[in-house]
Amino acid sequence: ALKEKLDYLKMSEREKREYDTFIDYARSAWGMIDNARREGKEEGKREGAHQKAREIALALKRQGLSPDE
Repeated sequence: ALKEKLDYLKMSEREKREYDTFIDYARSAWGMIDNARREGKEEGKREGAHQKAREIALALKRQGLSPDE
């Protein structure tokens, strides 16, 4: 981290702007990826719960019971 800071200080103003723009873009991209991953996990959990409820309802139906009983 220290070497990176020293390298940054050695950059010209143009290089610093380009580097800062790149870092902002990279952070934004990683944020979007992290958010999509989180949303995917949440969706998977909901789908899993829905599937489990269907399995229980089918098992009850096979036993001659209704899910409301």
